[in-house]
Amino acid sequence: MATDGRVRVTELWQEVWVKMEATGVLRKHNLSAQLLRAMSWSLREYGLLVVVVVLFAGFSVWLGTGFLNANNLNVIAQNMALFGILGLAVTTVLVMWDFDLSVGSVASLAGIVVGRLGGLPLPASLAVATLVGAASGVLNGALVALVGLPAFVATLAVGAVAGGIAMRQLQSGYVILSPTSPLYGFATEKFAGVPFEFLLLVALAVLLGLFLTQTQAGRNMWAIGDSLESARLRGVFVSQHRILAYVITGSVAGLYGAILMSHVGNATVGQGESYLLDAYASALIGATLGKTASVKIRGTLLGAALLAILSTGMSVAGLDQALIQLQRGVILILGLLAMGATKNLRLR
Repeated sequence: MATDGRVRVTELWQEVWVKMEATGVLRKHNLSAQLLRAMSWSLREYGLLVVVVVLFAGFSVWLGTGFLNANNLNVIAQNMALFGILGLAVTTVLVMWDFDLSVGSVASLAGIVVGRLGGLPLPASLAVATLVGAASGVLNGALVALVGLPAFVATLAVGAVAGGIAMRQLQSGYVILSPTSPLYGFATEKFAGVPFEFLLLVALAVLLGLFLTQTQAGRNMWAIGDSLESARLRGVFVSQHRILAYVITGSVAGLYGAILMSHVGNATVGQGESYLLDAYASALIGATLGKTASVKIRGTLLGAALLAILSTGMSVAGLDQALIQLQRGVILILGLLAMGATKNLRLR
């Protein structure tokens, strides 16, 4: 009887739909198209959030208190910051469908520089690291926007230069931060029970989101990414905005180097590059969501959360580290495929 009732309800709904089409109601208000657009928008905007929540709940049920405890929540927050801050850096250039593959090397260089200047006050250390990154951004932007080199080639070259300078800065292969340095351990210190580096991630996300959506320069960057030729016809100075984007990306990467130095307590050549894959995996997932730059920022945060939960959960479960690396690569591939489906990627 219950089955007959469901069949009858389905038949009634089909009759109503046919009558609405016959009377022109759907054509008049375009309800079916609006419904499809709304469903597609909701899926794109909130789909990743649902995946993150389900993944966290799944690990909690599977591993119990072995996963769901205060220590692991702290680890997830710290990992999310390590993945997300560098992810936010590359999101800025991804808004214009550009790439910066030098951010890992630049972060390593910035960390080494502030490590060797470990006696500086904390604000000065952060400022120096940011300036190191900004300088690399100027060089990247000039090579891409003014010289016309492809972004992949230019940023790889700048990354190689940064790596070479970093090697020259080192004498023993690494720099150990003195425990007396103001920079030492500040990233992992907690405010109201939350790691400072996670709070910094949130603050940077808010600032970049506001910049990309509430300033003319940010809106111009989005316009360039949406249609390069249309932006030029509207009078947008494309080269200047591309340089600005690379400067912002480099600055955040430099700051990230100082955060990583504070988090680990030492710096080596290639330390920042080890997080490059996670950064792009986070950002590319975010770049496929919605139609506004603010959604991209939220998507990058969700992508970082996804990676942090996955890596923490798989580690607690005792899975092979090779599998953890494999899942990051798979996520990056999926992000690239999704972004390619969203828009034809311009390799500049």
